[in-house]
Amino acid sequence: MRQASSSSALMEMLCSSENENEPALYKSAVVNYPYGTILNRNIRPIVTLVVLLLVSFLATFYTVAAYGVARRVYDLDGTLCWVDSGGGSFFPWPQGPDPGTGIFPVVIPMTNNVDIFIYVYLIKSWVLVAVTVLLWAGFTTYIFMLIRATFQASGKV
Repeated sequence: MRQASSSSALMEMLCSSENENEPALYKSAVVNYPYGTILNRNIRPIVTLVVLLLVSFLATFYTVAAYGVARRVYDLDGTLCWVDSGGGSFFPWPQGPDPGTGIFPVVIPMTNNVDIFIYVYLIKSWVLVAVTVLLWAGFTTYIFMLIRATFQASGKV
């Protein structure tokens, strides 16, 4: 392993690749500004990580809300119906029907084809939960890949 005597030599060691044809994951350039030296890194892995995190959280919140609203959907002789006054919706964000005020619940057939598709193919078949779990698995795998690549770039592995 090379000894680094200055910060530029250390940066060169951390950012260099063993194979000259293959760039390092974190290519960096040292830029001199009037107020000192600033490290300008490739931010694509960080942006990808943040996007994966946001999409995973959005899918999780949507899944929890959709399964909460799905409790008010009933299949009555092959017809999907909302139970309670007013109809609900699964798109764009799950909103349940308003709670009924009377003793007897009001049953309204589900007429929106998008809601029927989301309920039958995503909620009832548990595909929405599987997609959410796969997103979190992808996020976790990406974090481990970034950590491994960082250690490989620094030469500690």
